[in-house]
Amino acid sequence: MTTSSLKLTTFAASIALLGHIAGTIVLPTNASAADMLEDYEAVDEVTEVEFGTGWYLRGDIGAGMGDVSLSSTILSGDVELDSPVSLSLGAGRNFAEGVRLEAEFNTFQNSDFSAATLMANVYADLGTYLGLRPYVGAGLGGAYVYWDDITTTSGCGGGGPSACTLNSDEAVTYAAAAMAGVSYKLSRSTFLDLGYRLTYFGELGDFSGTDSNSALGTVTVGNRLNHEIRVGFRYEIW
Repeated sequence: MTTSSLKLTTFAASIALLGHIAGTIVLPTNASAADMLEDYEAVDEVTEVEFGTGWYLRGDIGAGMGDVSLSSTILSGDVELDSPVSLSLGAGRNFAEGVRLEAEFNTFQNSDFSAATLMANVYADLGTYLGLRPYVGAGLGGAYVYWDDITTTSGCGGGGPSACTLNSDEAVTYAAAAMAGVSYKLSRSTFLDLGYRLTYFGELGDFSGTDSNSALGTVTVGNRLNHEIRVGFRYEIW
C-alpha cells in the first residue's frame, strides 16, 4: 500500500469515528430546554412570609391606682389601695386588617390587695399616623382575688379613733377591661406599645371584719377598679 493510500484510509477512519461520536450526543430540543428552565425557576423561587398577618406574643408592665368598695354596719365606703404593679403576658392572632384577638394572663400586686386574671381580648387598630398606630380594645374573663388584712379609718363604725379591719381572705369573680393606646413599629416584626387600661372586678361577696371596738361583723366586698399606664412589646412570630 502506498503512502497516499494509507493517508486516505486514516482520514476516512477519522471521519467515521467523529460521525459515530456526534451521533451519540443528543442535543436538547426547544421543549426540553424550556422544561429545564422552568424547573430551574421553580427551585429558585422563594416564598416570603408576610409579617403582621398571623400569630404574635406580647408582654407588658404597668402601674397605677385602684380602690375597692366595702359596705357593712361596721365599715363602708371606697378604700383606696396602694399603687398596684401589673405584669401581663399574651398570645394572639391578627384575623383581619386591624383586628386582633388574644388570650392574656395578668397579675396585679400591691401590699394588701392582689389579683390574677385570665382574659380574652379584642383589639382594633385605627390606622397609622406619623409612624404611630392608635388602638382600642376590650376584654372579659375571670379573676382570682386575695388580700391580707385591710385596715382603714375611713367609714369605720363603732365609735372611737381606732381603725376597722377587713380580715384576710380570697375570692373568685369576673373581670372586664377597656384599653386604649398607641403602638410604634420598631422593626419588621416588633412593636412598642404604650397604653391605658381600666380593669373592673365584680363583687366578691361577704367576709368577716372587725370594728374599732373589736366587734366582729360581715363586710360586703364590692367591685374593685384598677387604672393603669402600661408599656410593653409585641412580637409578630408568623
